[in-house]
Amino acid sequence: MIAGLAACGQTTTTTPAVNTVAKAPAEILGFVAVTFTDTNTDHMTVSVKTSSVEDGIAGLRSQTLSRPAKISITQTSLRGASQDTPATHRWMFATLDVGNNSLNTYKNVTLLGVNIPSSVFLYDTSLTDAQNIDGSTASLAQAHMLAPSNPRYYDGLDVFGIPAGRADYQSYDEAYIGNIDAFMSGRYGPGATAFPYGFVARNKAAQLTSRDIGPGNTGKVTVSFATPDNTTTDAPKDIKNFTFLGLITADSDTTVSTDVYEADTARACAAAALLSPTATVNYFSGQGVPTGACVNPGNKPLTSVRIAGPGAGTANLTYPNPF
Repeated sequence: MIAGLAACGQTTTTTPAVNTVAKAPAEILGFVAVTFTDTNTDHMTVSVKTSSVEDGIAGLRSQTLSRPAKISITQTSLRGASQDTPATHRWMFATLDVGNNSLNTYKNVTLLGVNIPSSVFLYDTSLTDAQNIDGSTASLAQAHMLAPSNPRYYDGLDVFGIPAGRADYQSYDEAYIGNIDAFMSGRYGPGATAFPYGFVARNKAAQLTSRDIGPGNTGKVTVSFATPDNTTTDAPKDIKNFTFLGLITADSDTTVSTDVYEADTARACAAAALLSPTATVNYFSGQGVPTGACVNPGNKPLTSVRIAGPGAGTANLTYPNPF
């Protein structure tokens, strides 16, 4: 369910050790806007724009940029929108190219959700321009139920699941985004915030084993959201269009995350093992403690992940069901 400030998730009987070593803060590289259009159809389209740290959010809404971003994000033909069976959710994803325009190699390039209290953003979320099929603006409740996730769709064997090469959803604790929150409030004033979720890029040539993107090289990242599908009850109030606004960051700590719809940590553990022996797993409390080769003192159980707020409208994802 969507929970308030006092959100609580299920707990396990085992309390894993948590790494208390301070991690290096994430580096801020630019801003990004990813627009999904006609998500209720089979011909959904996606457009992307990036701007430098200097141009900021305003650069995403402008036709003229003062300087290029260190990291560029561009659309590809890899996108889709699908329903599960029975049709309770609509899953929307876009796989994007990530270009490195700098002289540095960046690791764990992440599109992290942000919000600035203004008419640009949809309420207190990282979304803008959210419109329903009937042309109305998405409500606060709808905005709070558009959940970041890994993509799901039917593969060639007609199995509905998460494709390994596109499971790029990431979630963190609030401490991780401390310096980013400080940047946002310092740049855009009180109330501006970052959210502890995003989508992490992978090396295009070694998608399952590397997140390094060197100068002039290309990575890929999949941005994905899920929303309740009311097709059988109130289709005009299903979301048709929306834009995700994010901050482009990079850090040195390789982490794999479960999303709120996964029943356990098995997929995340397998992905972490391919990336690095020291890769850690962030997971929702109630999904089960990582075991076997996946045991790592840096693994972190998350009771909730904030996707809106702060303030009275704060909304969190909690396991086992965000809605």
